[in-house]
Amino acid sequence: MELEQMLSTAAIIEENRVVTHTVVIGNTVVLQETATNKEVRYTLVGPREVNPAKGKISAVSPVGKSVIGKCVGDIIEVTVPSGKLCFQLIGIEK
Repeated sequence: MELEQMLSTAAIIEENRVVTHTVVIGNTVVLQETATNKEVRYTLVGPREVNPAKGKISAVSPVGKSVIGKCVGDIIEVTVPSGKLCFQLIGIEK
């Protein structure tokens, strides 16, 4: 039943070959933590494709929701259980 429900609400997302300047699902984002200058790289995926070990995070996770629609250079604040994290978006990759 769960599979049937998932298939009934699924939508095909055409690959966008146009370069976008804002983050969308499917993009890989490069973030720099402002406090430590540490860089992290995440690919935004659907909730069922999440694999943190491979850098795949959900677009509905705290970080994912915070970066959707943002542009390179934007500062992103993310509220996580341990407090707030602050990142600068330094790259968007297809």
